[in-house]
Amino acid sequence: MQKIQVDKDLAEKLLALRKDAVLCDEQGRTLGNFSPAEPLMSLEEIARTAPRSMEEIDEQMKKYAGKRPEEIGKPLKEILSRWGF
Repeated sequence: MQKIQVDKDLAEKLLALRKDAVLCDEQGRTLGNFSPAEPLMSLEEIARTAPRSMEEIDEQMKKYAGKRPEEIGKPLKEILSRWGF
């Protein structure tokens, strides 16, 4: 994908957008579409939307610390049998 640097005025207009927009020239001809980048989430937002709390994650990490992957999971045969294979 090609990168195009825009001037400060256009950058400010694009940064203010919260939804997709169609970019046009002075004659109204469509130049292309613009989709604003997703805003970065703060650490607090990430923690609030996470399926598990940091305490639960820490507990799991301690529980499995030093174990090999095959000691943590289930054998493939057992997983497939639960799925009916």
